[in-house]
Amino acid sequence: MAQDRELSPAHWQELRAGDLNKAAGMVLVRRGTGGRRRLAPVLPSVEELLQRLRRGRQPEERIFARIPSHLDVHALRREDAQALYRLLSRRELPPATGRLRPSDYDQVAVTQVAVAQGHNRLDVVLRHYLR
Repeated sequence: MAQDRELSPAHWQELRAGDLNKAAGMVLVRRGTGGRRRLAPVLPSVEELLQRLRRGRQPEERIFARIPSHLDVHALRREDAQALYRLLSRRELPPATGRLRPSDYDQVAVTQVAVAQGHNRLDVVLRHYLR
């Protein structure tokens, strides 16, 4: 599954200091879903961390020397997706159970989260990240 390739800790090791662009509020994902590059937004809550990670490093220097194999990257992506949805929308997260109707969620915010996560598919974001 293309989604699993992005969740691989090995891909996180490719993150370099030059990929963190605080001025633009974006991070370059070199090899995301389907092997595609994309820019991912930085949440305001992690801007300070981004500054610390970037400070004093050469642009080509890797941010992470090693990523633990037991790290639950999927849970981190879910937390990020929910935080981004809350930032973009005044509405609550979609209900955790039951059949979803378009009126149950903010369609514009879900679309933006889907693009930020690299899926570009609302069903993936709604099923795996926002519920």
